[in-house]
Amino acid sequence: MKIYVMRHGKTMQNAKSYVQGGGSDSPLTQKGIERTLEAKGYINKLDIKRIYSGNLGRHLETVKLINTNNIEHIIDSNLNEAQFGGFENTPIWLMYLKSFIAAKYIGSPKNLSINYIMDSIKKADKTHTVESSDEILARVDKAMNSILTCGLDNVLIVSSGMYLETLIDKYNPDLKFMRMKNCGIYCLDTNNNFKVTTIFE
Repeated sequence: MKIYVMRHGKTMQNAKSYVQGGGSDSPLTQKGIERTLEAKGYINKLDIKRIYSGNLGRHLETVKLINTNNIEHIIDSNLNEAQFGGFENTPIWLMYLKSFIAAKYIGSPKNLSINYIMDSIKKADKTHTVESSDEILARVDKAMNSILTCGLDNVLIVSSGMYLETLIDKYNPDLKFMRMKNCGIYCLDTNNNFKVTTIFE
């Protein structure tokens, strides 16, 4: 089985480099739409039998643009982006600065696991509403349990960056800090120990 994962198209919040988690949303930019349509050309070659996505507006807008062949589309809130609590709609650099201060970490994020980064963000959030890495992984497990038993050869997941990075890290922990680009498409091959390969970036 091949599971393709795709990050949604670039949004207004992405363009401003603002935090956009499960608790916030914004529409795709014009460039985001154009890039999504470019990615669609690659998706059309993958013989996708079913599309899964979260229920956030940016997920649904991305699916609408790529799914002109009316492939079956399953919406699952377990595929939504991580909740960033009090950091939603704030500059990304500020969230990372505060999280690394809270974790007393000095160094490059490239040396950190995605789980460490998410837990550092949770530690820095004064509203105590950020999801922990364990909570995100629990949602990943629920979604993947359904997907892995669907009986189809090729499926596509459309979701958001931190969530998909957590999903990929679950099966490929040696990748460390993998930052997905908007509209990036990657393949997890269950017949090859979930090895990840890049389809489109």
